[in-house]
Amino acid sequence: MVIDRPDAATGQLNLLPSWFFMSTNWSGESRSADRQIAHYRKRGTFEDRLGEFKESIGIHLSS
Repeated sequence: MVIDRPDAATGQLNLLPSWFFMSTNWSGESRSADRQIAHYRKRGTFEDRLGEFKESIGIHLSS
């Protein structure tokens, strides 16, 4: 279990619960919980940007 904390720069709280469960095949010894969360947050940001790109230019690309 990882506790998500408010943003340090803005102090904004997330409206979602302050805890969540994350399943991964990484062991705790190979990556710390903080490193795993950082990895998945970067991945989520990338997927958001990719989705925005597909929405804006995807209709102009051939399948």
